[in-house]
Amino acid sequence: MKTPVPNQYCEFLSWDSHFWGYYIARTTVPEWREEIVVDIMKWQKSEHIRCLYTLVDVADFSACKFVPHMGGNCGDVRVSFERNLVERIEDAPLPVDLVIRPVVNSDVPTLINIASYSYYDTRFYFDQYFDRSKSNTLYQLWIENSCQKILADEVWVAEMDDCPVGYITCVVKQHVGTIGLVGVSRDVRGHGIGKQLVLCALRWFKQQGCTIVKVATQGRNVLAQRVYQRTHFLTSNIGLWYHTWR
Repeated sequence: MKTPVPNQYCEFLSWDSHFWGYYIARTTVPEWREEIVVDIMKWQKSEHIRCLYTLVDVADFSACKFVPHMGGNCGDVRVSFERNLVERIEDAPLPVDLVIRPVVNSDVPTLINIASYSYYDTRFYFDQYFDRSKSNTLYQLWIENSCQKILADEVWVAEMDDCPVGYITCVVKQHVGTIGLVGVSRDVRGHGIGKQLVLCALRWFKQQGCTIVKVATQGRNVLAQRVYQRTHFLTSNIGLWYHTWR
């Protein structure tokens, strides 16, 4: 796939473009103005960028004013959370039939299956221009690569009756921990497994010397937000994802 001519306000996304099969880019605008919108739209057309991602901070007045002029669809409300690890991590005894442990190779097929139906609240499913089966594959690849320690530093697995029923992926960078994916089997949801996975990840992050843990979820994913609130995360930012299709 030939790389488009660079634009000072946009970043071409090579992996996304190869995965979806058409050119995808993301805006990187520090301060939005009308002439920047015009420049981006001309570039998107001339370089055949099929989809352009834009993440807007709801506190950024200029972005909220000008980005909708590009004609994009608002595909997601991004809710970001943070937790300071200086605070004591609560004790929550595990149910007698639940074990949480590091991932092993034999877990991967089951985790891939859980990932195939766990992210219907995300922007790739909400935006009907994206192929649904490819969206399934996206998250299957994400958890598979996380288990191989390509996209994560550690993956914790919840197990019941010797069978994996959930997972959480963890990344550490410069004393900041980030939770990537959390998934729980549809058969055991509503039993606090997500909370137990988050608490396990918090303890592990603290052992790695992290002082802050970050995570983001969808505005429409109220259940995930409640899990983070119950584990003492605080909202740090609200963003809007726009997809501008050509």
